[in-house]
Amino acid sequence: MNSLQQIDPRVFKVYSKSEMEDMKPYEVCEIASNKMEYYVTRLFNEDVALLSVWTCVDRRADLNCETFGFDMRTTPGCFHYNPYIICQSPLYFMEYVVVTQALKLLLRHCTYRVFSNKPIHAIASNITINCLLPERMVKSMTVHPDFLLPKTFGYEDKLSLEEYYLALLDNIDAEEQSKKFCEGGGEGEGYRA
Repeated sequence: MNSLQQIDPRVFKVYSKSEMEDMKPYEVCEIASNKMEYYVTRLFNEDVALLSVWTCVDRRADLNCETFGFDMRTTPGCFHYNPYIICQSPLYFMEYVVVTQALKLLLRHCTYRVFSNKPIHAIASNITINCLLPERMVKSMTVHPDFLLPKTFGYEDKLSLEEYYLALLDNIDAEEQSKKFCEGGGEGEGYRA
C-alpha cells in the first residue's frame, strides 16, 4: 500500500448486516482482511513500536471466530478475527482494536499470563489497557457500551493486570460483565474457534 490509489476503498465503509448478507463469505473475508491490514499499516504513522508488534503475528479472517483474539499456540502466533465484526466496525473501533490488541500482546496478556477465570481475566486486561490509551481514543470509545475503565468498578487507574484481576474476582459488577464475555456479548476477547 504505497499510495492512496492502491488502497481498497471498501476498507473505509462501515457495512450493515443487510449489506453483508448479500455478499459471499469469501468477499466479506477479503474486505475484512484489507480493512485489518490498512489499520495495522496506519500504525506506521502513529506508533512504530506497536506496528512492530503486529509484524510478529499473522492475521486471519476466521468465520469460526466469535469475536477476535490471539491464538498463541502456533509459531508465529495468529490474530483471528470475525470478518463480519471487522466489516461493521467504524474507524474509531478499528483504531481501538489495533492499538489495544498490540498492547495486550506487548504486555503478554494473551500468552503466559492468562488466569483461570478467563472472563475476569479479559475484563482485567481490558481495564488495564484502556486506562493507558490516549485521551482522544478513550473519548471516542465511551460511546461503545462494553468499553470499560477502572472507574467502572471503582478502582484507581494504572494498576497491573494481576491487581485488577484479584480485585475483580470478588466484584459483583464484574461477574455481571463477565457473563457478557462468556455469551459473546462483549467487545471481543479471546480466540473461540
